[in-house]
Amino acid sequence: MSLDVLANSYRRAALSRLVEADDDVAFDRLVDQVIDAVDDQAVETPTTDRTWVATRLYHVHLPKLADAGVLAHDDWESFKATDRGEAAIGLLEGVEPQR
Repeated sequence: MSLDVLANSYRRAALSRLVEADDDVAFDRLVDQVIDAVDDQAVETPTTDRTWVATRLYHVHLPKLADAGVLAHDDWESFKATDRGEAAIGLLEGVEPQR
């Protein structure tokens, strides 16, 4: 798996939240968690408009993560990280720059 799929802050935030979760995460809750996460980052200029974030997650970012095999979903309503996703986040934690 290429880590390129995690080059986007929204995808990194989504996968990180899924790795941290004990159970499957409902889509609406994941949207809120991603907004909170990217709002705290200074790397990009993220938007926190909920409708925009939800649309982009649903149609762009979550499908890319699923195609990369780092998340699993239940009819696109709830999500969880796969073992591959946990490994990818673990690798990123070792290479992310200090802020």
